[in-house]
Amino acid sequence: MKANNLVNSHNEWDELEEIIVGSARLARVPEKDKGIIAASVGGGYDYFDPDISEFFPEYILHETEEDIDNFTSELKKLNIKVRRPEDISINNFSTPD
Repeated sequence: MKANNLVNSHNEWDELEEIIVGSARLARVPEKDKGIIAASVGGGYDYFDPDISEFFPEYILHETEEDIDNFTSELKKLNIKVRRPEDISINNFSTPD
């Protein structure tokens, strides 16, 4: 059977050859719920706004993208192929009926 995956894994011990790394550019503030509260350290859940359509502040997105870019640069230095997919807006996201 031929796989259509661009990147796949067959075991846990082979050297990493290729990876898909996403982006934080379109990250949104998650809806405040019990899961977010439980995962928040030190009561930081007060930051989360119930309006899930809100983006994180620009400075957070910028710093996160900088970290991701640094991470991918280090991977490339190790001769690991890094795939960076295009950003996808979730504004018109839906599931099939």
